Amino acid sequence: DVATTPAGARCAITGLSLAGRELAAPLPATIGDLRNLQKLDLSSTGLPDPLPASLGALGQLQWLNLKENALAGPLQSALGSLRHLQALELADNRLGGPLPDWLRGLPRLQRLYLSGNHFSGALPAWLGELANLEQLWLGYNEFAGAIPGDLGGLNRLRELSLAGNQFSGPLPANLAN
Repeated sequence: DVATTPAGARCAITGLSLAGRELAAPLPATIGDLRNLQKLDLSSTGLPDPLPASLGALGQLQWLNLKENALAGPLQSALGSLRHLQALELADNRLGGPLPDWLRGLPRLQRLYLSGNHFSGALPAWLGELANLEQLWLGYNEFAGAIPGDLGGLNRLRELSLAGNQFSGPLPANLAN
């Protein structure tokens, strides 16, 4: 198992990286026992669904990298409990549907990488509420409609990737700020 601790044991691990190692089975629910975890990198592991709801118990997690795996369907709502999250990297999976509203409840988010998935629908205006965003990568999904002008209010935003979608209409003028 990725995370096996005896009942009642305390675990001081703050970082776990298995990047590039093949994980043929889904993450065990015991991953949620690593309560001090701040950084979890399971990128390029072939990690399949489902993600355990216990990921939401990782209250100290600041960086979650699950890019380049076999994750599909909508984003797990348990991730909305990760209030300290600063980076969420889920690029190059098979995730889809509209962007979930719980993302707006991650006030410390600085990097949101969702490129190369199947997210669809209109970009929600509430993305402009994520005031700490510095990098927003939403390219190569199935988004459509107008690009919300609210994105122009993201004063810390340095990188914005929207390529490879089906947006229509003009680019909001306030994105040039």
